[in-house]
Parts: sequence; C-alpha cells; structure tokens
Amino acid sequence: MARYEVSFRTIDGSATAANSEIRATSSDRPLLMELGMFCVSATAGSVGIGRPALMGTTPTTSYRVIPEDPAQPVGTAIVATAWTTAPTVPVYFYRRLLLKAAIGAPTIIGWPRGLVIPQTGSLVLWNIAVCPQFDVSVTVDE
Repeated sequence: MARYEVSFRTIDGSATAANSEIRATSSDRPLLMELGMFCVSATAGSVGIGRPALMGTTPTTSYRVIPEDPAQPVGTAIVATAWTTAPTVPVYFYRRLLLKAAIGAPTIIGWPRGLVIPQTGSLVLWNIAVCPQFDVSVTVDE
C-alpha cells in the first residue's frame, strides 16, 4: 500500500451538517490513518467522524489525495466539502472531537491499523454544534 495525503479548508460550519466527506471509489478501499483538524478562528467546535447513512451526491468541491512518494500512482480517494446533496448524519460516531475556541487549536487522531473506507463508501466529518472553519489534513493508505 502507498501513503497519500491531502489538506483542505472546510466550508460549512453550520450545526448538524457535514463539513467534509472522505470518499472511496469502486476500485479501492483506502484506510484512514490520520486526521488533523485545526481551528481557523477563535470559535469552539464539536465534530464527529462516522459513516453516513447516505453518502453525499455529486461533489461540487473536492480534493484528490496526493502520493507522499511521487513515484506512486495518482490516488483514488477524494475529500468533498460541498455536494449537490450532502451526506447524512452517521448513526454512530467513531470519535467525537471538541476543539477549544483558539485560532490553531489542534486535534490530531490516528488509527494504527487504519479505519477502512469501503468501496463506494465514505466517512463524514459531521458538525455536531456550530463550528468554525477548520484546516484539515488527511492521511490514507491505498
């Protein structure tokens, strides 16, 4: 497996809304290895990560993961921050994060063996309460 990363800024800080979605294609099952979130403004935020009941449809703003080793092929996983129809709230959250009201307040979490994103599936970062914009970094194995 090869290691891929991408960083982006979230768009939607609304309460009870998706702020981003890490999506797999039909040809791959990436493993989420690490997730870093950093507050852009001095506003506290509460976010959960889980599998949405329904994935978002037709991402209108998305970012493809890039290889750490330039000799590796182009990554297949993408991160979406806007959709025609947003993903739905997860029934359960793997992790719930509370970021304090300070610019740059960090949260970095990892999964030593990776959290599987199933083929044609996704993981969603869900705003549990009103949130600031976040700078987010994602590391996956493909």
